[in-house]
Parts: sequence; structure tokens; C-alpha cells
Amino acid sequence: MRIIPIIKRLKEEVALLEERVEPATDLMAIDDDEIITGTPICFVHALDEKSEESTTIGSVQQWGLDKFRLLMMADNINLETEQEPMEDLKDQVDEALLGWKMPGDYGFVEFVEGGVINISGDKVIWASTYKVERERD
Repeated sequence: MRIIPIIKRLKEEVALLEERVEPATDLMAIDDDEIITGTPICFVHALDEKSEESTTIGSVQQWGLDKFRLLMMADNINLETEQEPMEDLKDQVDEALLGWKMPGDYGFVEFVEGGVINISGDKVIWASTYKVERERD
């Protein structure tokens, strides 16, 4: 699964992230202070790739289903100001990704599931999983 187009799309389309989108391989290399002061932030990584049965006879043409996950960190809700930064971030991310046709042999991005990974004081970490079909031949 190619994640660079996803990273580029999020950097271009999600204003709240201010281009703070990285591959998840960088997650361990970033200093804790940088993550805490630089929120919201988003990390992208590929997940499962599955194939479907080929219906073409005589040559190989097969659709596959690729998944990717976004790990997002944002400020927790603030009851005094009635702000919900994670919800605002998720809304912008979904607007940028849902229904977007990825370049190449990929189809349109669809949401699969999401949930809280951790809440620590004034920060929330959320994971959203998406899927996209890809033609393999």
C-alpha cells in the first residue's frame, strides 16, 4: 500500500494539521515534547492487504483491498470553551479522504472504523482505519 499520496493529501487538505503529517515509522523518533507541543499531529501507516478471487480467464486481473490507519493526537475537549479539537480534526480528515480516488490503480477511500487509543490529561490519541480497493494485474 502506498502511503505517500495519503500523506500529501492530508498535508494539502487538512488545515488543522498545518502539514504535521508523518509516516508512522517516524513515531518513535519524535521527541515527546515535540509531540505534545505540536498538536494536532497525524501519523499514517499501512495495514492489511487482501485479495479477491480473480474473475478473468487467461490472464491475471485481481482486485485487492488495502487498509491504512491514521493515528491522530489532539487536545482533549474543553468544557469551558466548548471546543472539541479531536472532533474538528476528524471532520477535516474525513472531508479530505472519504470518496477521494487515490492515484494509480487505487479506488475510492472508505472509512472502516475508529476509536480512542489513549486519553492522557489534556491530549487524546485516536486511530481511524480506512480501506481502498486496488486493481492488481
